[in-house]
Amino acid sequence: MSDRMALNEFEHWLDLHGADLRKWPAGRTDAARALLDDSVEARTLLAQGDRVDALLRRVIEARPLPAPQIGRIIAGLPARKAHANWRKTFAPRSIAAAGLVAACLMFGLGAWTAGVVEAQADETDLAALSVDEPSLIGGL
Repeated sequence: MSDRMALNEFEHWLDLHGADLRKWPAGRTDAARALLDDSVEARTLLAQGDRVDALLRRVIEARPLPAPQIGRIIAGLPARKAHANWRKTFAPRSIAAAGLVAACLMFGLGAWTAGVVEAQADETDLAALSVDEPSLIGGL
């Protein structure tokens, strides 16, 4: 890599390694320092990165809650029921609706297989709809 560092490359390394240049790859720190000397934008990005690093440190260093406080939080939660309320899930209305849908499907399938409802018109039906007949096209 060249000794010169572009601002977008600086931002890339800043995102990867944070604002502490000592954590950056050894070959890139000199170029980063040179860019920081010349660029207000790079110094602004480094300051923003430092604030992000400080926030991340606070999150990482956050102490866990003491056991008594955790117990109080858990005690305040509503108790979960061991089983779901199946009566609401399978209410009589929903069972009736499902039965009606099933009956309609069975009737439709039965009618189709019995030939009451034809899936396709055969050739004789198509011949009857010939455009040669004047009655079909309004007497023209």
